[in-house]
Amino acid sequence: MFNDYTGEGRRVLAVARDEAHALYHDYVGTEHLLLGLLLVGDDIAARALRHHGVGVGFVRARITEIIGRGLRESNGAMPFTPRLKQVIERAREDRRRTGTASRIGAEHLLRGLLIQGDGVAVDILGHAGVPVDVLYTTVEALEAGETPPTAATTPAENAPTEPYLRDLTEAARQGELRPVIGRDTEIDATIRVLARRHRNNPVLNGEPGVGKSAVVSGVAEAVAVGRVPAPLRNLRVLGVDLEELVATTTDRADFDGRLRRVLETAATAGDTALYIQDDQRHLDLGPRASPGSVTALLWSLVSRGRVRVLLSYSPEEFRRIAVAGSPVDRHCLPIPVPEPSIDACVRILVSLRDGLESHHVVSITDGALWAAVRLSDRYIGDRFLPAKAVDLLDDCCAQAGIGSLRPPPELRELQDELTDLVRHKEAMVDAQDWEAAAEARERERVLSRRVDEWRRRWERGESITQLAARRPEWDALDARIAEVVREKETAIDALDFERAAEARDRERALLRDKAEMEDAATFLAVPEVNDELVAQVLAAVTGIPVTEIHLTDRPRTTGPVASRARGARLPLRSASSVLLLGNGVYTDPGIPDIPGVGNNITDLARRLTDPVHGGFDPARVHESPRLDWSDVPRILDWTADATDTLLVYFSGHGFVAPDGRLYLGLPGTVPGREQHTAWPYDRLRSIMLDSPAANRLVILDCCYAGRAIDVLSGDSGPSGQLDIGGGYVLTATSATRLAHAPHGDRNSVFTAALLNVLHGGIDNGEELIRVSQLFRRISTALAAQGRPAPQQRGTDTVGDLALARNPLWEKP
Repeated sequence: MFNDYTGEGRRVLAVARDEAHALYHDYVGTEHLLLGLLLVGDDIAARALRHHGVGVGFVRARITEIIGRGLRESNGAMPFTPRLKQVIERAREDRRRTGTASRIGAEHLLRGLLIQGDGVAVDILGHAGVPVDVLYTTVEALEAGETPPTAATTPAENAPTEPYLRDLTEAARQGELRPVIGRDTEIDATIRVLARRHRNNPVLNGEPGVGKSAVVSGVAEAVAVGRVPAPLRNLRVLGVDLEELVATTTDRADFDGRLRRVLETAATAGDTALYIQDDQRHLDLGPRASPGSVTALLWSLVSRGRVRVLLSYSPEEFRRIAVAGSPVDRHCLPIPVPEPSIDACVRILVSLRDGLESHHVVSITDGALWAAVRLSDRYIGDRFLPAKAVDLLDDCCAQAGIGSLRPPPELRELQDELTDLVRHKEAMVDAQDWEAAAEARERERVLSRRVDEWRRRWERGESITQLAARRPEWDALDARIAEVVREKETAIDALDFERAAEARDRERALLRDKAEMEDAATFLAVPEVNDELVAQVLAAVTGIPVTEIHLTDRPRTTGPVASRARGARLPLRSASSVLLLGNGVYTDPGIPDIPGVGNNITDLARRLTDPVHGGFDPARVHESPRLDWSDVPRILDWTADATDTLLVYFSGHGFVAPDGRLYLGLPGTVPGREQHTAWPYDRLRSIMLDSPAANRLVILDCCYAGRAIDVLSGDSGPSGQLDIGGGYVLTATSATRLAHAPHGDRNSVFTAALLNVLHGGIDNGEELIRVSQLFRRISTALAAQGRPAPQQRGTDTVGDLALARNPLWEKP
């Protein structure tokens, strides 16, 4: 079908089909052909389109706006639309009419598109302001080596000339930005904030590597195609390259001077939004800006509406700068950017696959994409998706390229066999056994041809898997050719020239088939990146034995969630400890006893150490139902013994002393003298900080427990300050509410809800019950009873730690 196409012509159609597949379309139309023309090489068609400012990003965005994305990936045939078939026929006629080439190239396909004159592709060109006749003239001029006519599009007025500013909106029009996948919610939220009259400065709030820059690219693309509200039609998103600015300055004064010029240039460039990334390393936008500084100038321009800013921070960094009354608090609105889902990450890798394959000259299987996402999510815990999956896949591609430099085992075996056969032949010659020598010589010729074939294909880079898979097909074709040749020779010997001519025609057809197979093998001759290679590279990167890395297929679910939470795991039993502390009996008559405290501790210990569902070793669960000062040495020993997870639970009375701090009730606590007769929560916090445990969890079932949320952030400030890494606090109430333990009930209200989740499980839930799920379930249960809402605060990924297995989980 494609024999009359040039290599670029074939690739244009192949890329068009790939683009349709990436958009989940079940057909290939003129719009996909337009993308193929832009993406393939630097030929005349692509140069003509770029000359008029038509970019890949613009075309993709217009296709999505006009047609949309499909709902699911197409697994069947993807036929050409009738209009695309007509375009191809026009291209064939154009090639015959011009007579300038023997085969159909990309330029003929573009001219066929323009001659056809209708369809989605032509509509997109019209929206870009590119007349069909002018583009046709441009193609002819480039073919003749002449200067093409002036482009229909012109640079934007007041375009910034500052070298440290990049116009991301213009880059989106030119297709220089990567496609954005799975961030529609965040992009829409950013556009909504930018379109506000006041506080119209978005702050993207997400962990490193989750794709905050991709959201900015999505906003720039939306502006480039006009998919924004009226107030943003003339907006330009400008990126500030702080890294380049720092690299070219000599000292802080020079840096401030150049950055000041950047801000002033942006303020005079019209309606702009400045994207400042990683500014916390070079530019302090917190509340401590001194008068006359660059930071003061920036906020002055923002407050006067001269420029908008688009910032990106991690949650910890944002809490540091967004304290009440700060410029960020007054002028900006945060937009959460969570870690994308597994499916979204896979789609992101699919969009990056062509670039990685082109750079590394490898072939990446679908299984490798799934493995890179799921294995990095499961075994690389200190980074975030999609960045860690992209890095892992990049490593795998590099490793595949290295592996392709070594001869495959099959080739080495054939070479060894050939060497042995040569020695055998020489020995037969020395022994003057001419018959055996002749037989060895024939076998040598056959084996030499096989070795040459393997070497030729290996030197072209063909992967072992592909070569081995095609070997039976090649052997069968060679056998059919040999059979037809024998049949032809037999017919000639019998003077049956009609049958000989028929056999000759079949021989020629088979030889053409073999040539096509050889040609196809040339295009496919690259090392393969598959899921097994991903596991091997992950093992080398993390140090985890490859035998412990479990490859899984695409996740199956029994409900709305996967069978195991992303990143969820149980504590290491041999390196984790639980401290169950409490006080239910008090000597002072002014403090009522709480009979349920002992039951809380006993029941919780039973659930956490359940032989089937529990997550902790019973020998490492320590109970102290009557906490006193004398228990402090033992508590120090218990906390020092935990290196993976330390869980501390307290049940009893909580007090707020005149100094505003939280105190935990002891048997001898005296009302009004809590500072001297109760245990300061600060002391417990200090003990936990000294523990070598990587994860530290506190569960408080007492009055005013929410004050521990504030303490988690440090001694010197409110909860908006930087948190302690690896910490998590779950409290029964807020900082001002009482906890409840109804008389006659076995457990307090909060702990009863906690036990119900651990014992009753989560219907249609995950295999493991994570800490963050406990909070949601307990909140729902307490709200249904009209009780005070619990509170939580955590850092890092401690919320993904599991305390027990889900009794209701069913293996898929």
